[in-house]
Amino acid sequence: MLRLSIETGGCSGFQYVFLLDDKKNPDD
Repeated sequence: MLRLSIETGGCSGFQYVFLLDDKKNPDD
């Protein structure tokens, strides 16, 4: 599972974080 989160901060005001996650969360 590829998880994408966007956080405030970084050079352009947004920071994209890609996570490879093989676990499923209850809110998925």
